[in-house]
Amino acid sequence: MVVDFLVRVEVELKNTHRGYKYKENSVKQCSDNAQTISRLKRVEGQIRGLISMVEEDRPCENILMQVTAAKAALHKAGQSLLESHLHHCILNGFKKGEYEETIDKLLIALEQFSRLS
Repeated sequence: MVVDFLVRVEVELKNTHRGYKYKENSVKQCSDNAQTISRLKRVEGQIRGLISMVEEDRPCENILMQVTAAKAALHKAGQSLLESHLHHCILNGFKKGEYEETIDKLLIALEQFSRLS
């Protein structure tokens, strides 16, 4: 009985942030999945290229240049996802009048994205 209660509390806490309960949206609900996959596959190819460059003992300067390019591509993918999140999830939250909850979602998204930089 106590265990069931603790499990319910844990689930409830996982679904809340700052006291506001909300349902998380999946990436398919708020972004162009094909574009997101394409961007991420491009980054994946760049990472594979980086691994090859290290294995082939290429000059450090060339590797660092490619690291920068991969990082920029990953940042662009994140930027695209954030933009879609704003246009779909955040806008819909405001339209529904869920202001506090929506602002919290926005803050979480911005915090997560800023960690990428």
